[in-house]
Amino acid sequence: MSYVLRGRLRGYVSPDLLEPLSDMTVKLYRTRADQDVETLASADPKHTFAVLNGDEVREKDYAFFAQTRTNDDGEFTIDLSTKTIFGHRGATHGYAGEPFEVDIYCKACRGYRPETDKEPVQFTITVLQPEWQQEGEGQVAYWEYDISQRFWCEVRAALDSWVITGRVTRCGSDTPLEGLRVHAFDADLVQDDDLGSAVTDAEGKFRIDFSGKDFRDTPVRGVGYEAGGPDLYFRIEGADGRMVLDEKKERGSQPDRENVGNCFHVDLCVEGGG
Repeated sequence: MSYVLRGRLRGYVSPDLLEPLSDMTVKLYRTRADQDVETLASADPKHTFAVLNGDEVREKDYAFFAQTRTNDDGEFTIDLSTKTIFGHRGATHGYAGEPFEVDIYCKACRGYRPETDKEPVQFTITVLQPEWQQEGEGQVAYWEYDISQRFWCEVRAALDSWVITGRVTRCGSDTPLEGLRVHAFDADLVQDDDLGSAVTDAEGKFRIDFSGKDFRDTPVRGVGYEAGGPDLYFRIEGADGRMVLDEKKERGSQPDRENVGNCFHVDLCVEGGG
């Protein structure tokens, strides 16, 4: 009997923005004797999600039995019919439809930059009991899961991957402004850091990805390492290069912009439409 699992994995970086978990390794582990499998399989993944340390990964290496990689859209397919399950007492058998634990191993995520010194991250999503359905001569199941912003940004933080999402509108209205270039800066005591820029789309939305090194390192001797998150201010240019919003660096010291987290959303407006 063949068993083919197809799935799609995504994570929220803001309440209305999902990104695919692309080019990541999906790792499957048989359940272990110390696990309450029935409870874990029926639990909401928010109660089973966990970022693992190296010791925790090594402790369950013996239970590993299959892996595959996600594509650019976060989709994956894995044929479990060829996989061998090692039982709790050393016995082996082919996969027969039972539940298993799902982990994700990632070296990078969208916006991640290779100059970061962070180690790859492995995290557990859940114990999954696939809903197998007959298809031809085998069994097929489809599993789709979207990781909450809280948990996905925890993974991104472990990878030192930072993102700013936002929307630009005409002040006094909800009219989105397209084609404007938004620049993000970290306000520092000595030298401000340019975190990057992006152009707004038809909905006025933009996204800027950067790493911790873009704002923590300082080229000035005698100035220490910057702890916490960046202190943000923004500038916006029109399609003709004219400045249509020019925030002062002091804006970055205000409570809603100071020491922001690694997944930050901002709404900006431009007088007169840019």
